[in-house]
Amino acid sequence: MSLSRKRAVSGGGGGVEESEDLFSSQRGAVKQKRGNTSIDTVFGSQQGGVKQKHGNTVFGSQQGDGGVKQKHGNTSIKQKTGNTSFNTVVSSQHRGMKQKSGVNFDDVLRDDSVFGQLVTGAGYILRKGDKPNILRCDQAVFQRDLRRSLKCHPLYRLPEVALKFKEGLEKHLDDIVRLKWALLYTQTDVECITARGGQQDSLIRVCLNIMELQSPIITLLTEKLLQVAHDEESIGSDANIPNLILANLKWLDHIVDPNTLTTNIIDIIQGSPIQVQQEVISFVPDIVDDNNHPIVAKVLWPG
Repeated sequence: MSLSRKRAVSGGGGGVEESEDLFSSQRGAVKQKRGNTSIDTVFGSQQGGVKQKHGNTVFGSQQGDGGVKQKHGNTSIKQKTGNTSFNTVVSSQHRGMKQKSGVNFDDVLRDDSVFGQLVTGAGYILRKGDKPNILRCDQAVFQRDLRRSLKCHPLYRLPEVALKFKEGLEKHLDDIVRLKWALLYTQTDVECITARGGQQDSLIRVCLNIMELQSPIITLLTEKLLQVAHDEESIGSDANIPNLILANLKWLDHIVDPNTLTTNIIDIIQGSPIQVQQEVISFVPDIVDDNNHPIVAKVLWPG
C-alpha cells in the first residue's frame, strides 16, 4: 500500500503534475514541525530521530536540549537535562533503580553523614556485613574527586568540612567489622576497567593520602588504637586491629604534620599494653619521620 501526492514541476512552458511514492514497504519518512521543535521520524534503514528494531527495541529521540535513549531487556536509560547527565541501569534482579555496578543493591550501606555523602559521590561503595568495600574507579581518581568535593562543599568550608568528615567516619568505625574493612583492602568494581587492579588501598589509606584529611584521621586512628589496644579479642582475632591501624600509617606519600604524628605514636606507646607496644615500636621506622626518631628513642630509652 502506498500513499501518493501530486507536485508541480516547472519546465518548458507549463506545469507538469507527477505522482511519487511517499511511503513504500521498504522505507518512509515523516517530518512534523511543532513550535520551534522539529521531529524527524524514519523507519527502516534510514537514520533519524526515532529508530525501531524488532526484537530488542531501541528508541532514540531528541526534543529541544534533551535526549532519551532506551533499550529493552536489561533496560538502560540515558537522559540529559540542562547541564546534568544521569546514567542508570535497571536490572530485573533488583528492586528499584541502581547505578550500573557488580554490587548487589541490598548490600550497599547508606550513610547520610558528610563522610558518607562525600565518599559515595566520589565512587566509593560502603557495604553491609563482613564484606570488603568497593571502589568504582581507580583510587587516584577517587582521591582527586573527594578532594574537589571537600574544597567545594555547599555547606561547609575547610577545615570545618574535614572535621565533619571525621565525625561521620568515627561513627562509621564504631562497628568493629566496619573498622576492619575500612583498614583492609578495597575491592574494585567488576564494571571498572581503568583501575590499577582487582584490589586497591583501604578506605583509611586513600583518605590518609589526602592532605586536608590526614591530620584529623591520624588523631581518630590514635584514639581507636588506644581503645582496642586493651581489647584482647581485637588483638587475637584473624584481623589484628592495632596491627592494621599501624600498617595504614606507614609509608604515607606525604606527612602533613610530622611532629603531631610523632606525638600520637608516643601516646600509643605509653598508653598500650606490652604486646601492642612491641608492635608499635616495630613500625616506628616506617611511620615516624627520620628527623623525629631521636624523640621516640628518648621515650623508649630514657636517660
